[in-house]
Amino acid sequence: MSHLLPLCRLALLVLLAPLALTGCDPGGTYDPSTCEEGNDLGDCASDFTLLDGSDTPWTLSDHLGKVAVVEFGQMWCTQCRRAADDLAVIKEEIPSEDLQIFAIYFEDPVGDSVETSEVADYAEEHEIPFPVLADTDGSVEAVWGFSGGRPNLFVLDALGIVRYRTSGHRDSFANDVRDAISEAQEPVE
Repeated sequence: MSHLLPLCRLALLVLLAPLALTGCDPGGTYDPSTCEEGNDLGDCASDFTLLDGSDTPWTLSDHLGKVAVVEFGQMWCTQCRRAADDLAVIKEEIPSEDLQIFAIYFEDPVGDSVETSEVADYAEEHEIPFPVLADTDGSVEAVWGFSGGRPNLFVLDALGIVRYRTSGHRDSFANDVRDAISEAQEPVE
């Protein structure tokens, strides 16, 4: 876990840099200095670097400045597959400069640790148009995960603050995620 850097430090820099230049007070109740690393609403999301199926590293903090959706699932999970299908549609609706979606898988179809080659095959088979990452040792899921079923999905604002989280797939999933993305694009008050 020591390799995970909290996004809140980076979010603080992103937030305070314009204030230093303008001298403005952000107002409202949002105070990044009190933001705790975690997965609860209002927490600073834990940073991660994971590999996709091509062994390309993806780091969450590289995508500060836009809303991020992070879905955790297992390759055997039908609800996770439905969620990925909904996220693929959402990805087509929202410009990539405004949104980054990640799917993170930590178990293969038989419940073993996932390998990068397996996520490559899975992403290709299911035509997933966003990075599908392998959490080969489950360490990222252990930090981010919460009980309540699969998939676990988080929506982060441009500062890396958890603005929405949900568990499981349901009929309203896509609309709920669209609404959460829209709300995450609004400034924190």
